[in-house]
Amino acid sequence: MKDTLGNDMKVKKYKTVQCALIQTVQRKACRIDGDVELIQANPNKVIKKDPIGSSSSFEHVSARALGDLQALSPQQLERTKSKPVPFPSDIEMVIRSTDNLKMAIRGAIQSHRQFVR
Repeated sequence: MKDTLGNDMKVKKYKTVQCALIQTVQRKACRIDGDVELIQANPNKVIKKDPIGSSSSFEHVSARALGDLQALSPQQLERTKSKPVPFPSDIEMVIRSTDNLKMAIRGAIQSHRQFVR
C-alpha cells in the first residue's frame, strides 16, 4: 500500500513472546563447635574454658529458561549461562571448616599464653 505521497506504508508487526525463568539455588553448610580447655596437670583442674567454632558454606545459583529467550532481559539471560554443579562432599565441607578451626584454636591458645609453658 502507498500513502498519499506515494511512499510505502509501513505497518508495525508485533509478536508476543513468553519465557519462564526457573532459578535454582544450591546451598550446603557445615558447622563445627567445641571448647578449648586449659587444664592444670596436678591437680587435674580446668583453668580456662573457651568456646570456639568454625563454619563453611557452599552456595551456587543457576537458572534455566522455558520459552522464547527473546523475552528475557540481558541480566536474566546471563543467569541461564550458569548450570547446576555437584555439591561438595561432607568430607570436603569439614576440611574447609577445619582450616578456620585451626586458626580459632591458635587464637585461643595465644590469648591465654600466660597459662601455657
